[in-house]
Amino acid sequence: MQRLPLILAALAVAGGLAWQATREESREASRPEPGPSEGAPSALRSPAPSRSAALLAHEDAADFPALPEPGPSDWLANHEEEGQSLREFRARARREVTAERRTLRLQPLDDVSTMGVDVAALAGHLRIYYGLPVQTSLPARPPDLLTRTNPHTHNRQILTRDVLRWLEGEITSDLVCVLAITTEDLYPEDTWNFVFGQASLLRGVGVFSFARMDPAFPAPPADPTTRTIAQRTLVLRRCLKVVTHEVGHMFGLEHCIERSCLMNGSNHAAEMDRTPLHLCFACLRKVHYATRLDVEKRYQALRAFYRREGLEAEASWVEALLARVPR
Repeated sequence: MQRLPLILAALAVAGGLAWQATREESREASRPEPGPSEGAPSALRSPAPSRSAALLAHEDAADFPALPEPGPSDWLANHEEEGQSLREFRARARREVTAERRTLRLQPLDDVSTMGVDVAALAGHLRIYYGLPVQTSLPARPPDLLTRTNPHTHNRQILTRDVLRWLEGEITSDLVCVLAITTEDLYPEDTWNFVFGQASLLRGVGVFSFARMDPAFPAPPADPTTRTIAQRTLVLRRCLKVVTHEVGHMFGLEHCIERSCLMNGSNHAAEMDRTPLHLCFACLRKVHYATRLDVEKRYQALRAFYRREGLEAEASWVEALLARVPR
């Protein structure tokens, strides 16, 4: 990973929705690409039309606009990335979903309820988003996590590498991936200020921090019971974005550099807030290929979830998309 300019570190934006050593892992594990007829998901090649196939084929720029040019502090202005086609995704090694291995697990490292976000909501969103069962474990953590005091915030941070190494030993045969969640801030290496979360493209492990999701950061979060509806919605939306983004990496998705998409990289909170909670059509096809979820049922369930959780912007986006694609 590149070291970002000092001015970005001073602004406390030198981290992001990052993944460690992705390019190195990809070079080590790359496989021959599929033949030229294999570049589209099976639903797009199927002679039997369906609404799920139509939704998967939908590429309207009104729903999936191009990613704007990055500002000087944004992710793509500071990280050189090549993108990932569906062919590249299919050809690349990853921890694949199988009939026996199809469960996601959330592993709290501490009492994350103090942040006022219901872990059941995170699990419910992941279950719908990726079409797979989700488990939530009791809090647990290794005793020897390396930590440091951040020089800008003066808060304690956990080294993500230690968490990911521990999680590799926690994956059982039925788990496709396990994501640790914590209230403590994270850093991936000494030259970085922070990361919101981090995941491995190959090993099915990742970690996400709630710490910077509350606008009060670096001060301790406000009592969740005193938050306004707008504050609660902001924190929930941020948590859903980062958790779901990191799980996408664990399925083998790299950062999206073409469209406004959940899989865009984010260098700071403002950039994360601009990132949508939905996948672009290209990244949705990768998830469909990996999990074989029912695209129409997924969108309908997401619409209901967003309405129930008060995420009206997201519910309206899904509503408009479903209205544009005929039954």
